[in-house]
Amino acid sequence: MSWPRPIVRGATTSLCRRTILRKAFLAPWHPLVTQTWLYALADAQRHTQVAVHSTTLVINHHHTHVTPTSENLPDFTQRVHEDVSKGLNVLLLDQGFDRPRQIWDQRSTHQMRLLDAASQASDVLYGVLNCVAAGLVASPSEIPGWTFDFGLWKQGALVVERPPIYFGKKRPRQLALHFEPPPELYGAFGGDIDRLIHHMRSLQRTAIGAIRRERRGKPVLGATRLRSIHAYNEPASPNELDGYTPSFKVGAAGLTGRQVRARAHAERRRFRSAHACARHDHRHGKPTTFPYGTYKMRVEHNAPVGDPAHDALYLAPGKTLADVKTDLASKKVELDLSRSVVSAVRSAFKDEAEEVVRAEGIELTGSVADDEPIRRAPCTTKRGSGFEPGPAPRRLVTLRDLPTIRRPTGTDPPT
Repeated sequence: MSWPRPIVRGATTSLCRRTILRKAFLAPWHPLVTQTWLYALADAQRHTQVAVHSTTLVINHHHTHVTPTSENLPDFTQRVHEDVSKGLNVLLLDQGFDRPRQIWDQRSTHQMRLLDAASQASDVLYGVLNCVAAGLVASPSEIPGWTFDFGLWKQGALVVERPPIYFGKKRPRQLALHFEPPPELYGAFGGDIDRLIHHMRSLQRTAIGAIRRERRGKPVLGATRLRSIHAYNEPASPNELDGYTPSFKVGAAGLTGRQVRARAHAERRRFRSAHACARHDHRHGKPTTFPYGTYKMRVEHNAPVGDPAHDALYLAPGKTLADVKTDLASKKVELDLSRSVVSAVRSAFKDEAEEVVRAEGIELTGSVADDEPIRRAPCTTKRGSGFEPGPAPRRLVTLRDLPTIRRPTGTDPPT
């Protein structure tokens, strides 16, 4: 069963979505892959005014952190993923590949609300360093093409040229993709953007060191091999199983953290129960009001939605960066939480580095030796080559390039 997800204004959210069959469509196999992604983000931001905090492409999925300035996050994600899917299909066809038609897998975008400054700092850092934990590069700066840097929070905007594929001339030739720090994290540092960037870079270096120690000297793939990845390649590691996916994250530790998580879990259960009851009444023609955070029924069916509870946490409207700046200017935020945030994030990465490396490690097809027990290396072949894998049973991966001989345009298909 797919549970409804609440959509509220100002909810800083971690977004993640994977490609179909875990294919490496988002790898830097062509420079236009990253350019298409960034332009799609900028265009969606232009239409929805969603604030973007960071974004990272990791071979077959992305990590992006945003804060919606209104209750329209699904509109933003739909625009981004549709443009990228159509654009990469055109690029694959143009480069001689068979197009998959659908870039993304059947699962919806994973959305996880970040409820406090520590969770915002740790999850943004986790997304930026995902390529390092996966064993692709030794540092995010080594990713071919463009990579996110915390300095963009001060620089403000990245100018993206319109890719020469898919995006027509009706769209702007250049778009500015604006980056800004997560609101609660910005407020925790009292609005001192230079100090925030300094500490985030310091945390990044600490986390990279912890990841390297857990990898125990195992070599990374490297920028050169990343550029040569076949678009239809896939990880040789076993597929992840569908299981529990968190809908919120709390950075606070100890008793405070446990209390906040308990409140958030209780609110989520009440929202789902109230939504189910309201949907039942709506189907039977009874007047009803859906709980605050309902999106689809409000947008598609103009259903009435209630107000947030006065003591809400998980379902409470969050603060945008403009709201936090207003609070700082009026001195409503007086407590400097930067030290506790930095300490919590540093401790969490030291404790969880082994788990992160184990969960995010990517072994591409052909990169695992035959004598390794986790999974035998696959044989790769071109489609239609008639290749026989031999007596030893191994996984056979067919790289789907288009055939060199095509049916002439205008000829009738065989009857």
